[in-house]
Amino acid sequence: MTSISYRSVRQELSLFSGCSESVCACHGIRLSVAVKAGKSCRPQRLDAPCETNAVAAHPLRRAVGVLIFFILTSFGSWAAAEERVEERDSDGDGRVDTQIFYEGDVTVKMVLDRNQDGRGDETLYFKEGRPEKAEKDSNFDRKIDTWVEYDDKGFPSLIASDKQRKDGKPDTWRYLRNGLVYKREWDRNFDGKPDFRTIEIHNRLVEKQYDDDFDGRFEKVEKPPKRGSTGIAKTTAG
Repeated sequence: MTSISYRSVRQELSLFSGCSESVCACHGIRLSVAVKAGKSCRPQRLDAPCETNAVAAHPLRRAVGVLIFFILTSFGSWAAAEERVEERDSDGDGRVDTQIFYEGDVTVKMVLDRNQDGRGDETLYFKEGRPEKAEKDSNFDRKIDTWVEYDDKGFPSLIASDKQRKDGKPDTWRYLRNGLVYKREWDRNFDGKPDFRTIEIHNRLVEKQYDDDFDGRFEKVEKPPKRGSTGIAKTTAG
């Protein structure tokens, strides 16, 4: 009699239908056997020769199982990071004036209603829990006219404003370091580029720079007289 050699390893896998599937490795090949008995499933004996007893698992069934497992495990992570909104009445007048948006427990955005008209007029964006930038409607005409950027410590580092033409484009810039302005710029011809600049140290003016031909180069520099001096400002051409 010819003997047939085989090797099988059983492993029970729970299916979403409540049944069990018996998986074996026979001669190095993964095989799956499932036998229904009424409303329940029971694993078929796998200690018979695999040529007569084993059925190869359908690749589509395996792919569907992996996909369902991935969806269920990913859903928990997605739900944990799901965006939620918290509404507040900061002045106690019975109306919502602040909306805070979260992803999980991290603040990502804050919308403020400064004039109590039911519309947000200032939006503050956060990155890793710290302020990153902001957009403001300072005159409540429903148009953004102020843009703010923040440094890593949460202090404003740049404040751009639309003060002249009210066209939604900045024409004035203030640069700050540790809460103090060290540079100001103006766009006098409204081409989107600064053409007049002042340099300050500890809120004291130390230099003026001019781009009078609007070519992008500040060719004229004016320094004010030193404190206590009766002289005039010094002007140099670049």
